[in-house]
Amino acid sequence: MAKVDPETSALKEQLADAEAQIDTLQAEVKNHEPREALDGGATGMDFYRRITERASQYLEDRGL
Repeated sequence: MAKVDPETSALKEQLADAEAQIDTLQAEVKNHEPREALDGGATGMDFYRRITERASQYLEDRGL
């Protein structure tokens, strides 16, 4: 049986549940917010993955 990290598994569960609920959002939200702001992808981590992939373009070496 795989080890489960309670902190990240709870976060992923909440984000995946949010994806299923997009169609139930108010029209003002679902019709005007960017989809990527509402949908975190299959694992709920797509947005954060994109940030970490591009972070080196915006951060200084050895910066604080």
